[in-house]
Amino acid sequence: MNLHKAFECNEMLLDLVCYELHRRRLSPEMKTIFDGHLERCPACRARVHSFQKTVAETCRQQNFG
Repeated sequence: MNLHKAFECNEMLLDLVCYELHRRRLSPEMKTIFDGHLERCPACRARVHSFQKTVAETCRQQNFG
């Protein structure tokens, strides 16, 4: 696997974990592990913050269709 594809896989996995966290479907053990990682990793913290901001903006939009 080349570096570019590994990066894409990591991004996809982080997105999936963010989604599960948002839906409150992470186990307590996984949430503890994830929170611990976020404390040490500014890149993942920024990615999670971006995900949360996007979800919040999407929730504020109304569907008038």
